[in-house]
Amino acid sequence: MKRLRSSGDATWPALALIVLALGAVGLAAWLLANSQNEQREELRERYADRVDVAGALIGSLLGVAFTGSREQAVQRFGDRVTRRDLDAFLRRGNSRYVVVLDEAGKALATSSGTPAGTADRLAAEPQLVRNALTTRAGYELGDVEEGGVVESAIMFPAREGRRVLVTAVPAEVYREFLAGSLAPVPQGEGGRVWVFDANAAVVSSVNAPAGLKPAPELVKEALTERSGEFVAPTTGEQRLFAAASIPASRWRIAAGVPRSTLYATASGWSRWTPWLILAMGGLALLGVAVLIRRLLLARHRLRTANMELEGSRVRLEERAAELERSNADLEQFAYAASHDLSEPLRTVAGFSQLLGARYRGRLDDDADEMIRYMGDGVERMQQLIDDLLLYSRVGRTPLREDPVDLDDVLAEARAWLGRAIDDAGAEITSDPLPGVLGERGQLTQVFQNLLGNAIKFTAPGVEPVVHVSAAEVDGEWRVAVADNGIGVEPGQAEAIFKMFGRLHPAADFPGTGIGLALVKRIVERHGGRIWVEPGNAGGSVFVFTLPARVRTGTGTHAAAGSKVVA
Repeated sequence: MKRLRSSGDATWPALALIVLALGAVGLAAWLLANSQNEQREELRERYADRVDVAGALIGSLLGVAFTGSREQAVQRFGDRVTRRDLDAFLRRGNSRYVVVLDEAGKALATSSGTPAGTADRLAAEPQLVRNALTTRAGYELGDVEEGGVVESAIMFPAREGRRVLVTAVPAEVYREFLAGSLAPVPQGEGGRVWVFDANAAVVSSVNAPAGLKPAPELVKEALTERSGEFVAPTTGEQRLFAAASIPASRWRIAAGVPRSTLYATASGWSRWTPWLILAMGGLALLGVAVLIRRLLLARHRLRTANMELEGSRVRLEERAAELERSNADLEQFAYAASHDLSEPLRTVAGFSQLLGARYRGRLDDDADEMIRYMGDGVERMQQLIDDLLLYSRVGRTPLREDPVDLDDVLAEARAWLGRAIDDAGAEITSDPLPGVLGERGQLTQVFQNLLGNAIKFTAPGVEPVVHVSAAEVDGEWRVAVADNGIGVEPGQAEAIFKMFGRLHPAADFPGTGIGLALVKRIVERHGGRIWVEPGNAGGSVFVFTLPARVRTGTGTHAAAGSKVVA
C-alpha cells in the first residue's frame, strides 16, 4: 500500500510537469513560426526598399541631367528659334531629332530629320508635353517609340511664355545609363532586374540574357504592385519581385529573384535548426518529467538503501583492512619465496656447471647443447629471482628522504655499468643535474636500468649514444634520458612499464622484463611519473619527474636549480 501511494504521489506532479512542458513547447513553436514569418516578410520589405532606393537614385540622376539640358535650352532657344539652331544643337549631342513647342503645344521649330507628322502627333497626344508643363519636375520621359528612340520633354522659360524642348534619344543611351545605376540592386543567384515602359517595352536590364523579355506575369503585376510573387512560365519556379516607379515617367523597375535565393537566410538548415532545437528541448522536458517521477519513486528506496549502506560501510572498512594485511602478506611471501628459491637454484647452477665442465665434449652434440640450455635457463632464472627480490624490496619499508645529488647517482650507475659501456663503445653525456630528496640506492637503480636499456636496445653495428638532462617544470624536475636505440612503437609506450612487459624475444635482447616496472615503481614511490617519447633523431627519450625539493637546516623547500644542502 505504501508503494502504491508513493507511485501516485509521483504521477500527479509528473503529469502537471508534462502539461506545462507541452504548453511551453506549443508557445515556443508559435513564437518561432511567427518570428520566421516576420523574418521572411522583413527580407521582402528590405528587398523592395532597395528597389525603391534605386528608383529614387535614377530619378535624381535624371533630374540633374535634365536640369542641365533646361539651362542650355534657355540660352539657345529662349528667344527666336530656327531649324538651324536645332540642327546645331543636334550635332553636339547624340539625339535623333529635336522639336521646340510653345505652351499651347504648337511646334515652333523642328530639326532636320524629324520624322514627318511628329509635331502633329505631339499636338494630338499632348500627354508628354502637358506633364512637362504641369508637373513639379518640369520634365517627362516618354515610352519607347518606333525606331527605338525615347522622347523626353523639358519645360524651360522663354522671353514669350514657357516652351517645351522635346528630344528623341536612342534607347541604347538609357540602357547603358540605367544598367550602371541598377547594379547596386541585389540580384542574388538567379535574380534579374528590368526597366520597362507602360507598353512593356524593355529599356534596360541586369543579369538578363540578350533578347530575353520579362515574364508577362511579372510585367502585369509590377505595373500596379510594389511587391509580390509570380511563377516563371518556362521553369515553373516560384519567384518574388519588387517594383518601383522612376519619377517623371511611366517606367517601372522590376527586380525578380527566386524565392529560395531571397529566403536563403530563413530557409534550409537556417529555418529548420531552431525547430530541431525546439523539438529536442521538448523531448528534454518530457525526459525531465519522467526522471522526476522516477526520482520520487526512488526516494523511499534511497532511504532503505542508506540504512543498508551504513551497515555495509563497516564491513567495507573491515575488508579494506583485511586486504591491506593480505597485500602486505603477499609482498612478504613474494620476498620470502624469491629469497628461498635462490639457494636451491644456486645448487642447480653449481651442478650444471660441474656437469658441463666434466662431460662437455665426452658425450654427443645433443648432450652438450642440453647442458648449455640448462646453464642458460638457470642463469635466466637466477636473474629473474634477483629482479623479483629487488622489486619486492621497493615499498617494504617507509621511503627515506635523504639529500641526493643526481650527478653522483649518475656517476655511480655508470660505474656499475662500466663493463657494458666499454664492450658496446657507448658514449654517455649529461648536463648538470639537480639535487633531490629520496633513497640514493633506489634512484641509482633507476639510472642503472635506463642506461642499461639504452645500451642494450641498440641496432647492430651502432655505438650507443646517451644523453641525460634535467629541467624544472611546474615545481618538479623532469629528468630525460635520450638514446639512439631502436625506439619504442607509440602503441607499446604503456606496455613496457608493466611487469614482464617484453617487446622482443629473449634471444634477441636478453632480460627479465622487470627493469622498467621496477623503475616505474621507484619513481612513483618518490612522488613522480615516468613515460617514453620518440626522439627527434630516432631512438627514445625516457622522462621521469621528481619533486623539486631540498632539505635545509629548518625543513624542506623547493629550490630551482639547487643542489642538495645537508
